[in-house]
Amino acid sequence: RSSVGSYEEGRAEPKLDTLLKVADHFKLKVDDIIRKELTVNQIAGFRYPLDEKIKTDQLYSEMRALSKKIDALEETLQKMINDKG
Repeated sequence: RSSVGSYEEGRAEPKLDTLLKVADHFKLKVDDIIRKELTVNQIAGFRYPLDEKIKTDQLYSEMRALSKKIDALEETLQKMINDKG
């Protein structure tokens, strides 16, 4: 968590292997991670349905999937931090 905080505050930058792992995990391009300001929804691949007739349970399913991806990211980052220490 301290590493992520350092990245967010601009006190440190992630190493290339860290960027590659995050990009692989979320199936993103490293270039997008480096050059773009991505939203959580973009990172997780969450797409809010534009059709208002979409069932509520489908939206909840997407939200659960997003939550799992966020949990996986936290696990990955924690493992990377533990591996450093």
